[in-house]
Amino acid sequence: MEIRQAAREWVQRVLGPREDLRRVSPLPEADDEAILSLKKESGFWALSLPQEQGGAGLTLEEEAAFWEEAHTSPLGLYGMSLLLAGEVPLPLAKDAAFTRETLSRSWRIAPWLLPRPFSQGPHPVLLPSRWDWLFLWHPEEGGILLSKEEALRGKDLQPTMGNGWLLELTGRETGERIPPGEEGHFWLARWQILLAAGALGAARRCLLDSLPYTQTRRTFNEPLSQRQAIQWLLAASAREMETARALLENALRHPLGYSSLAKAWAVEVALRVADRSIQIFGGAGYTKDLPYEQYWRELRLYRHLLGDHEEILKALGRREKASFLEEAKP
Repeated sequence: MEIRQAAREWVQRVLGPREDLRRVSPLPEADDEAILSLKKESGFWALSLPQEQGGAGLTLEEEAAFWEEAHTSPLGLYGMSLLLAGEVPLPLAKDAAFTRETLSRSWRIAPWLLPRPFSQGPHPVLLPSRWDWLFLWHPEEGGILLSKEEALRGKDLQPTMGNGWLLELTGRETGERIPPGEEGHFWLARWQILLAAGALGAARRCLLDSLPYTQTRRTFNEPLSQRQAIQWLLAASAREMETARALLENALRHPLGYSSLAKAWAVEVALRVADRSIQIFGGAGYTKDLPYEQYWRELRLYRHLLGDHEEILKALGRREKASFLEEAKP
């Protein structure tokens, strides 16, 4: 609870006053640097890195709580890149000298987990423009650390999402190769858990905003909260969020067993809750004056990060079918 409360206060103090920046793309560099400086001063820098290496030394559960609270601010994808700032990928964290140098110079490493091995063709990668390094990782093939200059040299480049680049990596591999290992599978599970926690934070913001609105908004001399159709929307959101939270708690206890399912369901629930919030707020919900349409737009990207939603469900179905057939054997 202490880390959750500290994260909540940090979000209210640092991100809350800047929520209007969600309409600005790209974010002004002065605001970007100011937020990152406050993040570093508050101690929320390199969240998962051990304290002896200059990080915050948070456990996975504490880091998930921080991600959830941070996503209650509708800064969208910038909020996610803000959380990644100062992070050093776990396979690189073993190199203490590299870690210390990275933290002292405040380099930003953009970690990216590829959906398939390097050898199977081009990989679209979102590379934010203000990051210095790109770390590509696949649990089966290991990773490559590329500087921004190396990553962009000789590549097809096109603008995307305002402050990022869409980078197509061909089969050419440069930079330091990091061999695969068990920590790679845990790293993938960890990111899936953090995305699930972030999606739950966005869903919580949408639901908590909708509740008071239904009590104050009146139609035909009656508050919206008294209408059965609205009550069903709110109840469905609360019910699905509880199931998503239960799956997330299972994933925190057993990361390699439940992370994919927790991520897929939490993102799906967050999309539904955002959609219901748009419905509850009526025509205003579709406008950029309110953050709910942005939540819905950007959470759709989370469906495809670190495992496509449909592919996860297909894999789960195959696993359950195999388990059922095994149990049904005489």
